Amino acid sequence: MTQSTCYVFDFDSTIAKTSALHYIINSYEATVRSRPLPLLSFMRSVQGSIYILTARPFSQKGRKSIYEFLLMNGIHVSLENILMVGRSGISKCYGMKRILEREYYRCSSFYFFDDLMVNIKAIKKCYPFVKTIYVSKK
Repeated sequence: MTQSTCYVFDFDSTIAKTSALHYIINSYEATVRSRPLPLLSFMRSVQGSIYILTARPFSQKGRKSIYEFLLMNGIHVSLENILMVGRSGISKCYGMKRILEREYYRCSSFYFFDDLMVNIKAIKKCYPFVKTIYVSKK
């Protein structure tokens, strides 16, 4: 069996710039029209499984808007690989657990990208083998 790599990205302020209001109301139109951030270019080049793990509250409309944004920017991620956990910190650990349950035997390494240090620290504490990358807002 070939082992691959699993990449897990936060959405807001990590791969896309959205306003706080749009994040709160989970606006479809605003998400689709978000401004791509530089990490999106890296996403296009990765080989392996790609997931989005966002603290946005779950909604089918919200998940579809993230899916459409990614497609418009040349990245195909299945809807099932877009997880919306509703909160930061420990909630991101629960989302990562779901990803690990699906990918643990297929992936030999895991990378987690986020712009909030609270999420980076939570993932490091819950899953020390996951490589965490803090994405600066600068």
